Amino acid sequence: MASYTISDIINNSAAAQQRRAEALRGLDLPEEGGYVRGCVPREYLRLMAEAEAAPQGVYQVALCLHDEARRAGLIANISVDEYNSPCDVDIKVDGLATLMVQGCGAGRSYIVDGEHGFLIKDMPYGAWSELFEEVAASKK
Repeated sequence: MASYTISDIINNSAAAQQRRAEALRGLDLPEEGGYVRGCVPREYLRLMAEAEAAPQGVYQVALCLHDEARRAGLIANISVDEYNSPCDVDIKVDGLATLMVQGCGAGRSYIVDGEHGFLIKDMPYGAWSELFEEVAASKK
């Protein structure tokens, strides 16, 4: 039997779904054939992470990586392709290879080095923060 938290119920209510749909329509998203394909704003990630409601889900992880990079003063571009890769988010951070956040189901995701295809395992957000700060410092 599935168990639900109050957050699950609120995030998946009809009112919440309608609010997210309206917010998404208000964003200037690169659409092609009804699918979002291309660079998207941070707000897109935030709305999708809210809908996903999974702490280790694709959109939540991508949102955290994006925010850590921006906090360090780096430029971070977010790219999605809902048609070819509906559970993937690519983040291009200044001075680093693209970080590919890929979903593996059940609210879980993993990060892949976009240059070499290596799986990046067990790297906590604090370590990403330090890495981004080092990259930012090397650019000064």
